[in-house]
Amino acid sequence: MTDYGSAQGPQGPTPTPNYGPPPNYAPPPNYAPPPGYDTPPGYLPASGYASPAGGRGAFDAKSVNPLDWVSIGAAFLAFIFSFFAYYGYEATAFETAGECRDPSSVPDEARGILGDLCGGATASAWNGFFGWFGVILGVLAAALVAYAVLSTPAKTSATTRIVAFGAAGLGVLSTLIALLVVPDWPELQDFVASVGGSFSSSDYDKSIDNGHGFSYWIVLALLAVIAGATFQRYRQTNRPRAIPGPPPLPPPGYLQAPVPPDTTPQQTWTPPPPGQW
Repeated sequence: MTDYGSAQGPQGPTPTPNYGPPPNYAPPPNYAPPPGYDTPPGYLPASGYASPAGGRGAFDAKSVNPLDWVSIGAAFLAFIFSFFAYYGYEATAFETAGECRDPSSVPDEARGILGDLCGGATASAWNGFFGWFGVILGVLAAALVAYAVLSTPAKTSATTRIVAFGAAGLGVLSTLIALLVVPDWPELQDFVASVGGSFSSSDYDKSIDNGHGFSYWIVLALLAVIAGATFQRYRQTNRPRAIPGPPPLPPPGYLQAPVPPDTTPQQTWTPPPPGQW
C-alpha cells in the first residue's frame, strides 16, 4: 500500500489578519446601517446619518404624492383669501336715490359709514359662522393630510384619509350654506352699538343688499379642490392588496411539450482493486 506519509497538524496558532479599519477612519457622510442592524450601546451615529428602515428618517418632498401637496396648498390659500372680500354689501336702489345722493340729511357721525355703503362695502369670512367654519374645516383636512404624509406608513390608516375627506366635504357644505346665510353688515352693527341706537331688520333690508365678494368664490373653489384631492387619495391608499392564489390553468386544448430524455452519459465510480489503497 502506498505510503503518503503522516499528516502533520499546524505547528502553532495561525495569526489572524487584521481586517479592521485603518487609523483615523471615519464613516462616509450619509452612512446608514443595513436593515435589521442593532445599534450597540453607546454608539453615536456620524453626521448626516439617516435612520434605517422602520423609521421615518429624513423628509423627502419628492416622495409626497402631488395630490397631498394640492390639498395642503389649497387649504393655505383658502385661509389667506378668507380675510379678503368674502361678504359684500351695497346700498339698495332706495338708499342710492335718497341718502347716497343727498347725505345732508344724515348726521355727521354717520356720513363716514354711509360713504362706505354707497361705494360698496365688504367683510371677511370671519364675520359669519358658516364662512369661517368652512375655512376651519378645510384647514383641518389639510392638517390630517400632513399628518398622513409625515407619519410612518404603519401609523397611517385609511381612517385618516376618510376623515380628511369628510372634513373637506363638510367645509364645502358650510360654505354653500354661507351663500344663503349672510350676516348683517358688521360695520353698521358696530356703529349702531357705539351710538347706542337701534336698527330694525326692515330698515336694514330697505337700505342694504347683502351679497358676496370675489373671495367667497375663490374659497369655495379651493375647498372643492381639497375635497376632490382627499377623496382620490383615500381611494388610492384604500385599494385592497392582491392575494396570491394558485397559478392560472392552461387554456382548453393546451398540450405541454414532452420533455426530452436525458442522454447525458452517467459516470459510475468503481473502487480500485484490493492492495492499491
